[in-house]
Amino acid sequence: MLHSEPTTALLLARFRRAVSLRPALLRTEPWYWREGERIRAMARELGIPDRRATDAAAVLSPAGRWDDVVARLPAFLRAWRDGEALPPMPTYGANVRKAVAVLRGEGAPAGPKVSRFARNLAGDPGCVTVDRWAARAAGLPEGGGARWYATIERAYVQGARAVRLAPSAFQAIVWVALRDGIIPWGPVRSA
Repeated sequence: MLHSEPTTALLLARFRRAVSLRPALLRTEPWYWREGERIRAMARELGIPDRRATDAAAVLSPAGRWDDVVARLPAFLRAWRDGEALPPMPTYGANVRKAVAVLRGEGAPAGPKVSRFARNLAGDPGCVTVDRWAARAAGLPEGGGARWYATIERAYVQGARAVRLAPSAFQAIVWVALRDGIIPWGPVRSA
């Protein structure tokens, strides 16, 4: 059985180490808001509803690097809007079809990771996007079903509450600190 308490302790240790080494992490615009704003700006420029664009981006995110998805997103949105052939995206073909349905208003992001990612991108700071990197940061395996997801999500929410941040901001700080090498993936040492 998975327990969130040791997972929360590990996340808090990673968070505290990261902000002790790079205090600016607390002063930067939250990652999800910033990325959502990038997509909303694209959407406005192309005359596409903001929420459909952020939802489509979330649907396109599995299996690809986020930077690659965002770099290709303007061409994808423009081609969809203009009824042209869609450019290749770094994701599964089924996700491209789902993203098109979302853009048409005929679908919505599904599954815990993608639906929460869409909510975070749309500006909801209260939920946690759990992907393989968020799981690794929590010291847990990369996948494992509904109970696994709930355990990790609960640990991030508890950690966020302990440091008085929104859950999405707490998760993003830990994720960015690990991704950017501010803190190592190994054991957490005191500052």
